[in-house]
Amino acid sequence: MSHPLWYTVRMRMKNIELNKEEQEFIAENITRFDVVTEIEVNDIEVRIHGKHFGGVGSAAIYRTNDMAKIWKHSTDKIKKIEKNLARM
Repeated sequence: MSHPLWYTVRMRMKNIELNKEEQEFIAENITRFDVVTEIEVNDIEVRIHGKHFGGVGSAAIYRTNDMAKIWKHSTDKIKKIEKNLARM
């Protein structure tokens, strides 16, 4: 039985392959959140989103050292957010 404050709000599951380092990262960092809202796994990163200490936050481990890929991934996310905000 898990702690009453620790539960998962939303998690998308798909067939993913995690190496040992990524598995250990999730195991160590998932307990830092009171509520885990999402575990995001893509070609660039493994990221845990959640709520803790009265706020929100995330923790990530990168799956690549290619800074160009990381930069493109980040800027693509920003462009998507800006596009959604412009529609509001």
